[in-house]
Amino acid sequence: MRSLIISTVSLLLILGIWFGFMTYCEDTLGGLVAVIEEEIEVSVAAEDWPAAKEEFRRFSESWHKDEAAFSLFLEQSSMLDTDFAIARAEAYINAEDRSSALGELASIREQLRFLFLNERINLENIM
Repeated sequence: MRSLIISTVSLLLILGIWFGFMTYCEDTLGGLVAVIEEEIEVSVAAEDWPAAKEEFRRFSESWHKDEAAFSLFLEQSSMLDTDFAIARAEAYINAEDRSSALGELASIREQLRFLFLNERINLENIM
């Protein structure tokens, strides 16, 4: 009986931590996607380069601040791909290359969505 209780408590603890992380991940990654869509892409499309550079700098800092927490649960190769895309987007924004920057920002946006969707507990991800 004692083993059953310990196992049940351990399972509930693991599920609670996972649920907490998924909530944190959804909020954080959703916020990063929103920053790309509502701020950075708008500034790049309008060719407002000072604003785009500042918004992207804040976005990059936010990603790197949360990256350590994400690395505990998310797939490392996908995170590295996102890091590389962020580096490319930064170079395009600094070079004031509108079309390449918008393309790379779209790539980052989709990679962030994929990071979250790939880790959700659903039948597709279990199989």
